[in-house]
Amino acid sequence: MQSILKKLEEALGRRVLLIACGTIEVNLIEAIYDALTPSGRGAPLAVLFFCQGGYVTAARRVAMLLRDFAPHLTFLAPSHCDSAGTITALCADELLYTPLTIFSPVDPSLTGGTSDEPNQSISVQDLRLLPQAIEAWFGMDTRIARERAFDLVSAAMFPAAITSFYRAAQETAAICTELLAMRADPGTAESRDAIAQHLIYGFGSHTYPLTGGDLQALGLPARLARELEEPARSAGRLLRNVLGPSAPASGDRWIDALIGTADGIQARHRSTSSRPRLSWEAFSE
Repeated sequence: MQSILKKLEEALGRRVLLIACGTIEVNLIEAIYDALTPSGRGAPLAVLFFCQGGYVTAARRVAMLLRDFAPHLTFLAPSHCDSAGTITALCADELLYTPLTIFSPVDPSLTGGTSDEPNQSISVQDLRLLPQAIEAWFGMDTRIARERAFDLVSAAMFPAAITSFYRAAQETAAICTELLAMRADPGTAESRDAIAQHLIYGFGSHTYPLTGGDLQALGLPARLARELEEPARSAGRLLRNVLGPSAPASGDRWIDALIGTADGIQARHRSTSSRPRLSWEAFSE
């Protein structure tokens, strides 16, 4: 992986930071800070970014740290940049992708459901579109469909849970627009809001696979980087082979995050049996 980072640094003409994780979370911040500190602040930075989801608030915190170090920020997503990963990338001045890159919508999901299935994961869109579904599928009047949807949701969920879904959607929209405003060319407030709303509400499901071209069509500074396709493909393959409990290279102890530069990479391990968080260790391929 360090050799890939060196190739990318030569091609991009700037330092490259690797951030790869199954779940983006706030406790990655210190490792990212430690990797960035030796080079100092004020120089352009490229982030080789692999993320399969995580916490929206963590995406915000990681983005803020990266912007604190770099006046110009480039993201290169070689493979997965899902959910909270897509949110993190909204702060980039330049978003590079390849034909293998996968982004996703950012509609938040919370744990909810019925007494029979209390731990079901539900997207805010599942609740928000219920009146529309009732109206379209059963031919009910709009007002009646809304009343019926409210009755169904109220009977199945505690009122505070409904409010939690609403707050999650509001929080996600606010964080998306905040990160979009961090770019060198932030666009207008109206355009930032339109991008955030479309990423949250504009697609059929949370797992809808978005391409870099889809993000470009939304108005994001995304570019197909054909010249980086080979090292990006190698990076994506390597990361898929070492991250996660089901990765081919995994055993009882598996890697859930890699952070570093061409000078050195740190890996964070978990245990398959109890999955405690372990100390960071030097990564060797």
